[in-house]
Order: sequence, then structure tokens, then C-alpha cells
Amino acid sequence: MSETGRWSWPVWARRLVGLTPTESLIVGELARLADWRGVAVTSTAHLQASSGRSRRAVFGALAGLERAGVLARERRRWDGHQAATWYRLQVVSQAVSPELTDPVADETEAAGSTTVSASESLGQGDVIDRQDNRRLRETIIAAVNERWRGPASDLLGATLEATASVQFAASIRRKVRFGGLSREEARVDVLSTAWELLREHALAIAGADVPWAKLTAIVSTATLSDGGQLPDGVSVGAADPADLDMVAADAALGQAVPVGAPNARADTQQVGYDDFGPALLGLVESLLDAGMDETTAWAGTLRIAELSTRSPSRRHTLAGEDPRLAELDVTPEAARAWMTMLVGSRRGAAASVVMLDADERAARARAVVQALGRQAA
Repeated sequence: MSETGRWSWPVWARRLVGLTPTESLIVGELARLADWRGVAVTSTAHLQASSGRSRRAVFGALAGLERAGVLARERRRWDGHQAATWYRLQVVSQAVSPELTDPVADETEAAGSTTVSASESLGQGDVIDRQDNRRLRETIIAAVNERWRGPASDLLGATLEATASVQFAASIRRKVRFGGLSREEARVDVLSTAWELLREHALAIAGADVPWAKLTAIVSTATLSDGGQLPDGVSVGAADPADLDMVAADAALGQAVPVGAPNARADTQQVGYDDFGPALLGLVESLLDAGMDETTAWAGTLRIAELSTRSPSRRHTLAGEDPRLAELDVTPEAARAWMTMLVGSRRGAAASVVMLDADERAARARAVVQALGRQAA
């Protein structure tokens, strides 16, 4: 866990206990490749190369990690052949060191504070006080570890029920004013949304400096963007994709990324593999057809999509300087070509990926792969 309390999958991997050396190497590499949700896409060949272990040893380690609940695997096929596997890291594993249960444990110990365990905190009253951020954090992590079936989950549900009218008052008022709902209907609707978002973004909320504020911000963002009636005089029309500032060149990524995503920067949206829609999947497919290895194609596209959320005047430069792309052996020239493939050129001479036909997309992909090859040569 970083000093800011944000979630880090590599740190999580280092705190796993009871693993074999090969399992530790494999989960460490998956954590390095993972998106903010803990999803990594890579091939067995890459895991062999990065760990220095045999194919048999890698398969054995993956099976052991799956049995321990550290990860789940989803095998996929591409063009009739076995493709890179999707791995989902799971914080619910009982193989996790107790250090993980409190994102600020090191800081509280250094200050001489007495740490209260999540299980002990469950008995301290019927609901969590709206000022008690530490107890909310502990209870969320306890709920994750019990797979949202147990006393911690019950406590969170009771807490949301008891505090929704005050904690999410602004969201409820918007539902009443613009959604045509009664106050009770709006409260129930927002309460349901809050519960879903709490489960979906549990790690982001628990890893925040102020979990209550983070939860409220996520709920507020979601209720601002959902459907409902518009005020008089306000209308919504379709936008021309050519007029849009490309965030990640995909309608799926045009939606707001949840506030407080782990490791988020104020000026960078977090992008996950689950957000990939037709445009980004087509970009990956073109890179694979051009000869790029699967791990680089997926992880590189993920990072380029994240960097594309930065200032249009800076994102090509940032791509060329990005250390995470450098770790994938992506040259500055290739990184800039990759960004151009996604969002177009700085001055608009080259179109973004959503405006390209199949031949143009293939040509852009070849340019990226050729730039990678020049370093290898």
C-alpha cells in the first residue's frame, strides 16, 4: 500500500504468504501487468519468459494460485486459436498477509495507535458512524474477504440504509427534481445505486484517505450521469465523433471513470480491460495481425488509452516518456505512433482509430510494430 493509501496490486502481491517461489514470481508479474481492477491479459509464453520457469512449472503455479483463490482464469480464443488468457486477481484470498487488511496499518503503528481488527469493529454499534472512516475501511475489506456474505456485509447494508438520507442528500434531491420521483422513491433508488457501487469499487473506497467522502463522490458522479428528466429548456443531441476530444477512442471509455479509482491522478482517468469496446479491441487485433506479441499489445494499448485522457497537447510527448511503456520495451517512437493510431495526430492531419477503415488501421499498426522492431534490431 502506498503512503497515500491507494491500492497497489504489486504491493498486494508482495504481501501474499504461503506461496511457492514460482507462484510468487507469476503473481508478481500478473500484478505488474494488471489494470486498476486487477485484470491482466498475457500469454503463458510471457509468464515463462518473465519467470524463467518451464511451461509445466508455470501451469502448476497458476493452478496453485487458482486453488488458493488468488486469481481466476478466463481462457480465450482468437481467430480460432488459443489466445492470451485473462487473469483476475482476487483480494479475497486467505493467502493474504494480515498487513493487507488495513491500508494505513503501517502509519498507525508508527504513531503508536492501537489497531482494532475488522472483526472486532463489527460489534461496535448497529451502524458505522458517518465520521468513522477507519471503521468503514476495515468493514469494507472484511466484506470483500467474506465475499459479501456475512456480518461485515450486513453491517454495511444497515449503515447505508441508516445514513443514505443524509450522506447522499444531494443525489436524492436531484432524483426528486429531475427524475420525477417522490422523495422515498429517490432515496431507495440512490440507496440501491450506492450498494452496487460500494461493491464494485470496494478497493478504491477502502484505499482512499477518507472512505466516506470517496463513496459519496462515486455515488454523486453516478447519479449525475444516469437517466432521468432534463430541466425545461435543456436538450441532448447526438455528437459527431469527429468533434469529440478522444479520451480513449471508444464509446465505452467516453463514460466517466469512477472517482477514486486506485492510483488515479487528477488529470488521468483509469482505464480497465473490461472497458474495451469495438474500437480498442479492433486496435489490439490490428497490432496482433501486424506481429506484435499479445502481452505487449494488450498492456500497451491499456496504457496508451490511459495517457490519452491527458491534455491533447501533451499526450504524445507523455507516451514517448512513459516509464510503464518503457518497461514493455516500447520505444518512444513506437509509443508516439501508438498514440497517433488511437487519437490521431496533434494537429489533426492523422485521424483517430474510430475514423479509420481496416486497411488504414492495419497500416498504422504496422508502423507501430516497425518502430518496435527498430529498437530490437
